[in-house]
Amino acid sequence: MAEKARKRAPPDKRGPDRAGPDLARVSPARRRAILRERERALASRSETRAEAARGRRVLVCAVGANLYGLPMEQVARIKPFTRWGAAAARHPALVGLVADGGRVAPVFDLARLVGAGGAEAAQGGWLVLLGPPHRAALRIADLPAAAEVEALDGAGEDRARVLSGDHADKILVMLSVEALLAPTHTTSHRSTSSGVHAP
Repeated sequence: MAEKARKRAPPDKRGPDRAGPDLARVSPARRRAILRERERALASRSETRAEAARGRRVLVCAVGANLYGLPMEQVARIKPFTRWGAAAARHPALVGLVADGGRVAPVFDLARLVGAGGAEAAQGGWLVLLGPPHRAALRIADLPAAAEVEALDGAGEDRARVLSGDHADKILVMLSVEALLAPTHTTSHRSTSSGVHAP
């Protein structure tokens, strides 16, 4: 048994990146083909890592001195917030109603939702209409802008660094639309079109 163990071939320690044909024993043409294939594989891995590091595009919203990011896939469109209807506000962030695609959507002030509302009335600004399944809109004082962000190492999923645009290199807080609107589901408001002005 000891003699058989000594004659057993040692395991291949080259690893997945070095495994394959012995380049010293193949033809020059085959060697070039193998090297090109390895270069393509390494380039593909580098591109995948770069895409993962770059992250995704978000809508950067400034609220006071802080920045917040809304996932772009949940944003339908943006337009000036100039006309709206009254609402029976039982939620402190509800500022009114707007007509959107033949339906009435409640408008919530983003500053108030994140606890930075203050006492000033939420008038004017910009309206961020959310896509399905969220039939709602967010009012923001300053015009938001799309930008690419990357997650911060060790900071969890709610902190990211802005990579492009006017806020490049700044840190923002990522918002979950579901969590942001969760307290508003029980809000009572007039759902009729009376008193709601088409934007």
